[in-house]
Amino acid sequence: MKRPLIRDTCFLCAVAILSLGSTPAWAQPDSPPKPVSPGAQAVAVVLKHYALNPSAHLSTTGLPLPTDGSWSLSKARPAACPATEEKCVEVFYDVPAASVRCSWVVLLNADGADGQFLDENDSAATYLKRIVSRSEAIATRKHAQKPVYPR
Repeated sequence: MKRPLIRDTCFLCAVAILSLGSTPAWAQPDSPPKPVSPGAQAVAVVLKHYALNPSAHLSTTGLPLPTDGSWSLSKARPAACPATEEKCVEVFYDVPAASVRCSWVVLLNADGADGQFLDENDSAATYLKRIVSRSEAIATRKHAQKPVYPR
């Protein structure tokens, strides 16, 4: 008598699992997701590869660069960009209270998840430091010349 009950229970579980795999029509989004702008992608690339340098201090106050800056983009295509169809953006990080404007020219990859830095200004080099991945550090270390010590 228990076998039909077990078989029926297994059948109902299988139906429930299969029905969970399909998304009901009422759960579908009304519109497709909005594409991320090249500017937002470029800012994400900068934040992925750079961080504020805590040891760099402003000459006016002797304090580190404040973190309350704002991001903006150049309206024109930067001169450092190659003449291709790839997305290339100049990104600025402005801190008006400190009179600092950091800038990077970023050539985005096809998917926009990463990119190549073509140029950066002196403020970016001073107040932000490059975050290097382990694989980049190993590649740099392998190609570095060994020092020649005197006898």
